[in-house]
Amino acid sequence: MKLPVPFTWGNRLFTDIETGRVRGGVMADTKAEADKGNYFGAVLAYLVGVTETMTTDAGDSVSDKGQLRSIIREMPSVNSETAALLAMGSIDGNEFIEGVYECPLCGKSLVCEGETADLIEDMDIGEGEADERFSLDLSQPVDIQSRKKDQESVLQVRSFIMRHPTVEDYLKAFGRVGTVDQLRFQFSAYSFALLETDGEERDERWRSTYGPMLFADMDRADLNKIGKWIRSRGLAMRLPKACNSCGKKWDAEVSGSGFFASALGSSESR
Repeated sequence: MKLPVPFTWGNRLFTDIETGRVRGGVMADTKAEADKGNYFGAVLAYLVGVTETMTTDAGDSVSDKGQLRSIIREMPSVNSETAALLAMGSIDGNEFIEGVYECPLCGKSLVCEGETADLIEDMDIGEGEADERFSLDLSQPVDIQSRKKDQESVLQVRSFIMRHPTVEDYLKAFGRVGTVDQLRFQFSAYSFALLETDGEERDERWRSTYGPMLFADMDRADLNKIGKWIRSRGLAMRLPKACNSCGKKWDAEVSGSGFFASALGSSESR
């Protein structure tokens, strides 16, 4: 499959990924990570296990598992999630997305299972530019308290540039804050993806120390813009629904981690 967001690794632009059969050991490794609550650890274990080759725009292919692991860790997470979910969905019995969705108007539940479930292969895939970046002028400046040589100062941030968060970013965020607080987990991952603030490049130390403060104090509307940009790439985890009770139509959000966990469970039971 074509990657939603082509990306550069080792001076090569990767554009495609090919997955194959699933071995029992891969499912065991994946479930072990999922049981820890480490969704992206599970995605990494599964995708490394099922990936046969990754190909560049020049037609060069990589099939070595060690190298594939390094590449997958550092590619945009929207690529990894999309490839892993589609590969998981290609297993017989896992191709349907079942769920219960609450109508935003009347509150009645819409149960989608069996014949009314959605096919994962029918979901849209949003594409982006190679190595694309997201830049934003903040609606409200963010003041960050910093300390240098026992002197406190205030750094005001008015704009920033970030890349797509990678699997590696999410793994580091998981190790740092866990996933109990989902928002701070997301802020931590975003921080590792920061490239610049107000035209100044930021290193790993700055991102790790001040990045979470920046996103925690950022206006909600600005955070929504980041999320919208990321969600517009890869597998569209939203499905059109219509309430059987009041007729309300809306786009219901599908949990990638929920589908992944469900598919793991169903695979284990077969």
